[in-house]
Amino acid sequence: MASQSATLGGRGSARPRTTLKLFLRRYGAAYVFVAPFFILYAIFGLYPMLYSFVLSFNDWSGVGPWKFVGLLNYQQYVISDEVFRIAILNTVYYWIGQVPIMTFLALLLAVIMNQPRLKFKGLFRTVYILPYITSVVSIAIVFANLLDDQIGWINFLLAKVGIPPVPWLRSVTWSKASVTLLVIWKWVGYNMIIQLAGLQSINQEIYEVATIDGAGPARRFFSITVPLMRPVILFAAIMSTIGTFNMFAEPMILTQGGPSYSSDTLSTILYRTAFRYGRFGAASALSFIIAALVLVASLLQIRFSTRES
Repeated sequence: MASQSATLGGRGSARPRTTLKLFLRRYGAAYVFVAPFFILYAIFGLYPMLYSFVLSFNDWSGVGPWKFVGLLNYQQYVISDEVFRIAILNTVYYWIGQVPIMTFLALLLAVIMNQPRLKFKGLFRTVYILPYITSVVSIAIVFANLLDDQIGWINFLLAKVGIPPVPWLRSVTWSKASVTLLVIWKWVGYNMIIQLAGLQSINQEIYEVATIDGAGPARRFFSITVPLMRPVILFAAIMSTIGTFNMFAEPMILTQGGPSYSSDTLSTILYRTAFRYGRFGAASALSFIIAALVLVASLLQIRFSTRES
């Protein structure tokens, strides 16, 4: 009896080894091919993320030892930093001024680009996507010259119709509008491509039946296109929200976050905190605050869209 149980115990312990050998024999080659991705992600993605998270609880200037401060870096922004609150309000302004307008414009352009009778579709799509593939630094420099108070073409054209010059880049009010205009011009083509792909997946017979029933273009747009495109519109809106909360190059190059922090974003504050003031622990804490805000904003959009549907 003892020998039988020993034999059974031996078979039971050998079974996992046999299963592992079969698994490696069957899928080992596949894991070898995908292993470089996970190794690189662990080195350049996961490790910096964990390093930054630990650093967010410390005070460090880039040299010397770390000084543990607990939640002080987080409390600084949430409770006592006035510039952080200004940047939050600016981000809300940018979101309201960019995401709904840009998403709707992208959908309208996608509908136009999807018309079967439209000629030169390839040319139009290339023109609309060019701002997206162009360097944001180049675009911001061009916009800075166009919107210059003294020599800008925009104020030159406004003067021709009797409108006084607008301080696009030096005004607390107009600086945010200038950044918003730049972002919409740059990213509307990218959102159009995403929504155009969604439009091309809709069965055209639905539109034909609606046309036979007497539905006009506006009725077809709001009763067929918008409801069927809801998942794609939500995806584009969430991606635009993430981009808005992480926006850096546009305000940094166009207005340097000014005047008086009026066009600052969370990312420009993070940059100055880390590389101008040398407070890498506080900058790490701010990066995780931004990630939390992006997560909350995205979940609210998903919840709102789900409730509406």
